[in-house]
Amino acid sequence: MSIKNIVEKFEKKLYGSLSFFKLYAYPYKGVVRREVNLAKVCEDDTVLNIGCGALPFTAVYITKITGARVTAIDKDKKALGAAQKITKSLNLEDKITLWYGNAADQVPDNGYSKAFVALQVEPKKEVLNNVLKNSNPDVVVREPRERFKEIYDCLPQNFNVKGFTRHNLPTFDRSMLISKD
Repeated sequence: MSIKNIVEKFEKKLYGSLSFFKLYAYPYKGVVRREVNLAKVCEDDTVLNIGCGALPFTAVYITKITGARVTAIDKDKKALGAAQKITKSLNLEDKITLWYGNAADQVPDNGYSKAFVALQVEPKKEVLNNVLKNSNPDVVVREPRERFKEIYDCLPQNFNVKGFTRHNLPTFDRSMLISKD
């Protein structure tokens, strides 16, 4: 069983638990802060978070750090139900909109100025093409550590890296800021 499957099972076991969310999300606060700085997210931005999962820490921290509105997408209805419990418990339903869908097929077209793509999202090429199709937001993509490149989908070569930030997490060590051209 891969680390990706272990993490997924672990997260699903604790769906909707605010206490677990706070504990599990804690190491990601610095990650999201660095990513927000990389993409220069501010309160006036509209942010698309792809792959929010049951524990929508990226969406929560983006909102708490910047005040920006976030639309968080996931293709797992059960995960979105748990994410809804978390956002409601944190009184963030007015700032975070949850949307069910597969971003490889479609993303809501709300003129996003920024987008964040989770490590586990795949296929990244199709997702990124959909995000960039109708607008040209700054897109932050988490990239796996070298030893996990066989497990997680990587950033396609045809996207230009405009910048990056480093992290010290077990599965990923950097986030890239990209544009299509």
